[in-house]
Amino acid sequence: MTEEKTRIKLEGQKAINLWQKGKDEWNQWVKENPEADVSFEGVGFSKYRTKDRPVISFENFNFPKGYVDYSKTTFGAGEVNFNNATFGGGKVDFSNVTFGDGNTCFIRVTFGTGKVDFNHAKFGNGGVSFYKVSFGDGDVNFRYTSFGAGEVNFNFASFGDGYVSFGHATFNDGGVTFEGTTFGDGRLFFEGTTFGEGTVNFANATFGVGVLAFHQTTFHSKAITFTPCKFKGQVIFDNCEFTDNLKEFTFQNAQFEDALTLQNMNVPCPIDFRNTKLSNQLSLDGLTCRLNRKREKGFEIIEDKEDIHRFTRLKELAESNKAHEQAMAFHADEQRAKRWVKTGFFGSLMDMVFSEASNYGQSVMRPAFYFITSILIFASLYCGMADKEHQHPNEKVSLVLTVSLANSVPFLSINKNTKEYLLPKLFDKPKLHKKLYWLMGTQALISMMLLFLIGLGLRNRFRI
Repeated sequence: MTEEKTRIKLEGQKAINLWQKGKDEWNQWVKENPEADVSFEGVGFSKYRTKDRPVISFENFNFPKGYVDYSKTTFGAGEVNFNNATFGGGKVDFSNVTFGDGNTCFIRVTFGTGKVDFNHAKFGNGGVSFYKVSFGDGDVNFRYTSFGAGEVNFNFASFGDGYVSFGHATFNDGGVTFEGTTFGDGRLFFEGTTFGEGTVNFANATFGVGVLAFHQTTFHSKAITFTPCKFKGQVIFDNCEFTDNLKEFTFQNAQFEDALTLQNMNVPCPIDFRNTKLSNQLSLDGLTCRLNRKREKGFEIIEDKEDIHRFTRLKELAESNKAHEQAMAFHADEQRAKRWVKTGFFGSLMDMVFSEASNYGQSVMRPAFYFITSILIFASLYCGMADKEHQHPNEKVSLVLTVSLANSVPFLSINKNTKEYLLPKLFDKPKLHKKLYWLMGTQALISMMLLFLIGLGLRNRFRI
């Protein structure tokens, strides 16, 4: 006979009866049958809750090295306690388990080298704690797991080198904390995961050399914290979605030893990379960050003055990684953030003009539009001032348009001759007064500035 066929399996009512006798008799049985399988599959534990024993408890229980099966189990409303339990090296299966409303505690649980599976598990409204849990090197699966409204706590947990997935898991509005957690060298995925409005906190976490990926993850969170984490492997944030609830997204003081990718995301606040150390490439394709401002005394002023420094750091990182488009966008928001705060009144007015006219050198079409518009406006002014009669109205329109166009590019010598030839056809020479020359001088100055902005936009557009 094979070992699989001769292995003892504790299941059904026998498993229930032994559990009800308490941890001492249970642990003694496990000591005598260390290779056994244990199954509570499909058990409804709610009927075993009493006034004297309202908690479903496996606290300090030891489990054998075989397969431990809690799949499809229901626990009903009330606390569930696995604190300080120890599992052997076999698979531990909590797939499709339903925990009712009440706290669920796996504090200081030790899992063996087998797979730990919470696939499609459902937690009720209550706190869920995996505080200081130790996972072995087997895969850890929380795919499609649903967490209730309470806080979810993985603080100071330790994951082995297996594959870890929270893919398509749903966290409700309680906070989600992985503070001080250590992840092994396996891949860690949060693809399709949804986080509620609570804080997502990975402060002081350490990540191994495996890929950490947040792909198509949805954050309703108010704050996302990765400070001061250490990332040994590649980190990817790709096509994530954020709501306007997000006020803080920080990697401050973090260390990245491999590539970091932040692409195709519209973040409603600046990502904080102050004092971070990046040793490899940073990819920012399709990343935008929003500058949040409030209206105060008729002016738009930033809500958080620290955003100035956050955008400065983002600009520096974009420049050092040759992400010119993002560098210009971050520089523009840096300047807007300084407006009315660090920039004086006159400087802020000039900054507003620069922003409106060319979006800080990022736009070609905007100054080009204003350039053409200025030609038409000044042509209409010249037409109103012209005092010579013309046989055909179209002739007068043609003359003033030509004069306005010539005056808008005064640095071309041909335009000087054009104006000398055309002006007498519109004005009596003795009546060419100072008002006309002031108007032409103003147009020339405005045109020069707009042409400069067009050139700046072209230079930025085709910068290598």
